Amino acid sequence: MTRPLLEPLSDIDRIADLARDAEREGHRMVSTLIADHLSGRNRFDAPGERLYAVTLDGHMIGVCGLNVDPYVSDARVGRVRRLYVSTAHRRRGVARMLVERIVDDATGTFERVRVRTNDPNAHAFYRAIGFSEVDGDPECTHERVLFEPVRVLRGGHRRPDDFFGPLPGLRDGNVVAYELELPEHFELWPGRSRIERIFVLLDVGVSFSRPPWVRDGVGSREADGEDAWYVDLISVERDGDLYVFRDLYADVKVPMDGRHQRILDLDELADAIDDRSIPLDLAIDGLRRWQRFLDQHLHAEDHPTHGWTDFPPKAIERLAVIPGPLGDPVGYEG
Repeated sequence: MTRPLLEPLSDIDRIADLARDAEREGHRMVSTLIADHLSGRNRFDAPGERLYAVTLDGHMIGVCGLNVDPYVSDARVGRVRRLYVSTAHRRRGVARMLVERIVDDATGTFERVRVRTNDPNAHAFYRAIGFSEVDGDPECTHERVLFEPVRVLRGGHRRPDDFFGPLPGLRDGNVVAYELELPEHFELWPGRSRIERIFVLLDVGVSFSRPPWVRDGVGSREADGEDAWYVDLISVERDGDLYVFRDLYADVKVPMDGRHQRILDLDELADAIDDRSIPLDLAIDGLRRWQRFLDQHLHAEDHPTHGWTDFPPKAIERLAVIPGPLGDPVGYEG
């Protein structure tokens, strides 16, 4: 069975039939797209802009563009433009394919993407793909924040007022990524940057990174290997754009070369419970979250085989590929 093909649209004449299909429904968005392109008013060729079409068996069945939003004076805001799918090919995932590609391309250029629609079905569609409704703006009914700038404080529970930060970061849905700069005495793996990027899954409260250093003057990660990840159980607090992540001691090393994971420092968690540095209810919640992380991301099966269920988690992919640094580097003094 032939699958729809999404591709950049450069020959505007190819969507003439799609324009006629839209006009039969009383919609002129595709005709307007063609007219604006021919006149030079909007050719989707400014930095960060895109224009895509979807074909099936050589026929155009959908179109959508991405512009810098002309209704706001901020070049970091994008706008979904002229989305249309032919009447014969709706409810087949074509619109989702187009808008998700637009959102992916917008990432790294725009901080948010906006759209306006008066179609009740479109309202449900945009909500389903992660857009939020906007009230009181005549030029926008929905928007999707691509990456929310955040600040991060790192700390522990034994010294609750002792923090490192604030550190620059970004939030993408359930994931926060933040960075710190390692001190000069850390020996790095060849080719790695001194900027370490750490990811946090907010729902299960775990923090993890692939440390760029092999030796820190105290210990060595040589036996772990460069590609091994280090995962920490943490507690998560939020105040506006400020996140506070506190270590809950339990850790796991996750190698990527076929070796099994190794859980560490449960004794330190027990000591913190025993000396009341960590309240019992927080420890109980943390251990339940820890098990959810292990089950969802490392070994969903009862008898794990080679490879991890979802690790590194797919949810971090968009934040992982953003060029760094995420903000002004903050040096770690450890």
